[in-house]
Amino acid sequence: MLYFLLQLTCEYCNKRFAKLFDLRQHHRSHTGERPFQCIVCSRSFTQKSNLTKHMKSHKVSHDLPCPICQKIFSCERSLRRHLAIHSTVLPFVCKECGKGFKTALYLNSHLAMHRGDKPFTCSVSNGTFSLKFLNLNLNERMNE
Repeated sequence: MLYFLLQLTCEYCNKRFAKLFDLRQHHRSHTGERPFQCIVCSRSFTQKSNLTKHMKSHKVSHDLPCPICQKIFSCERSLRRHLAIHSTVLPFVCKECGKGFKTALYLNSHLAMHRGDKPFTCSVSNGTFSLKFLNLNLNERMNE
């Protein structure tokens, strides 16, 4: 009887699921999709429940301005992360080409190019890109 309940199959690893919800969550382990984003720090999660738990980590305090550009932050963690963009120090170095980056996030985006990852697709031309905010947006504007 249990065999008949497990009719949904993962296209990546052939694991079977009884519920579409469970299959969709499982797909994210293969695709890297993280649709639930924190509005405070922009960190993304695969499950809504993990975002809910994460939100508790932000202790909201008074408005905290960046001492360099005056941008306002609601918690110290976000301000500390932001301050890295003003630094000239590049502590995160690509082992492939030696290029330095201010944050681990920037390095990871760069590494996707070395791996040939192109997870973003233009809705007009179907072209694929490794960086959403650069190539995809430019390509969509050109195809309008």
